[in-house]
Amino acid sequence: MSAAVDSYLAQLASLTHMSVSEWNDFLSLSSAEQEAVAQTYRELDWTKSPDTMATVLNILGLIGTIGGDIANAASAAGAIKALLP
Repeated sequence: MSAAVDSYLAQLASLTHMSVSEWNDFLSLSSAEQEAVAQTYRELDWTKSPDTMATVLNILGLIGTIGGDIANAASAAGAIKALLP
């Protein structure tokens, strides 16, 4: 994994209080699995903050632009975006 992705995962961990490993695992799931797992995040504090959600979605988008490292970043962003009211 690239240093940029590692940095983005660390930022996600800091924002959400999920570990880098948890984010890496989430991003490695299929899009259907991501959608199911994202639903378990619905009650976490970070999903209820519009600013945090916007930042999380932005970071997932940045990870997706790196390409190759994490192929499912775009679907991860969609799964997280589905948590918005």
